[in-house]
Amino acid sequence: MVIEDIKKDLKKIIKKIKSNKSLPKPIDVEEEGEYVPIEIQPSQEIEEVKEEEKEEEKVVEVVKEIKIYPKLFVARIRHPIDFKVVKEKAPDVDVIILNVEELPEEILNKEFVDLKNYLTTLKYNLGLIGENILLAFKEEVELERYVSQIKEDAEEV
Repeated sequence: MVIEDIKKDLKKIIKKIKSNKSLPKPIDVEEEGEYVPIEIQPSQEIEEVKEEEKEEEKVVEVVKEIKIYPKLFVARIRHPIDFKVVKEKAPDVDVIILNVEELPEEILNKEFVDLKNYLTTLKYNLGLIGENILLAFKEEVELERYVSQIKEDAEEV
């Protein structure tokens, strides 16, 4: 039933369109004024449009954001010679984590001063993660720091 009603309505609309053959009324133009013909060659107009489209296409650029993760270097220092390996690797990495718990304090103090001076010239920030773990990272690297506010004697939350 619905389809038949739609078909009837469409037939009525088509009949009205076909039967309406009256032409639009012409516009009155004053003949007293001077009219200057404008000469536009179609090929020039098309070329101008194409040039504008080319300029617009050149402006559109695809920018993809790629995350570059920092390079890490983790080392366990057991001998003073290991500091030389760290110095060799330092320019190629962004973050250095050193575990120095097996190194005697006398050697650590002497060698660490040299390493610290070298890393500061390479624009590294230095710090401690734990009692025997050193952290060095470049200034461009963003690190988030979290310190727990929960006390040791607190019960489960």
